Amino acid sequence: MNYLSSVVLVHFASAPFNNKFVAQACGVIIGLLFNFTLSSKLVFKGPL
Repeated sequence: MNYLSSVVLVHFASAPFNNKFVAQACGVIIGLLFNFTLSSKLVFKGPL
């Protein structure tokens, strides 16, 4: 998810998000949020 978002930002976004370092930082944040959301929904859900 973070690689995909950073590649999309580098190729299609306008400045400053098309900078590869800024795009990588955004990708890391998007990946972190995606993993946190998915793990809280699937792994750490409450008792049944």
